[in-house]
Amino acid sequence: MKSKSTAHRAADIIFAGKAEDFKNISADALALKLGVSAQQLSASFQKEFDFYINDFIDHNITYQAALLLKSRKKLSIKEISELFNFTEVDGFITIFKKHFGISPDRYRETARQQRNK
Repeated sequence: MKSKSTAHRAADIIFAGKAEDFKNISADALALKLGVSAQQLSASFQKEFDFYINDFIDHNITYQAALLLKSRKKLSIKEISELFNFTEVDGFITIFKKHFGISPDRYRETARQQRNK
């Protein structure tokens, strides 16, 4: 059986992550965990998936954040951004808008409206 590439192993780690895991996920942390340099991991990920690893991480963070926003938990946007290790709420909002096209507040409101239909 062929072993998985470094890029696939990194993707598996990212996909398996839960919200609390993303606090410490970065290309550097993944590279260390996989025993390669961050440069090697980035190159492998780019070659394998034609995607930058940091963009992939950001996408998965916003997906996990969206799940929290859709849930009935009453976490504030600030609490959610801190959960994903953002030092500034604005940085989280910018990345969320990049991936979903709307602000986290608007996303939450839309999810709430759909639940109440």
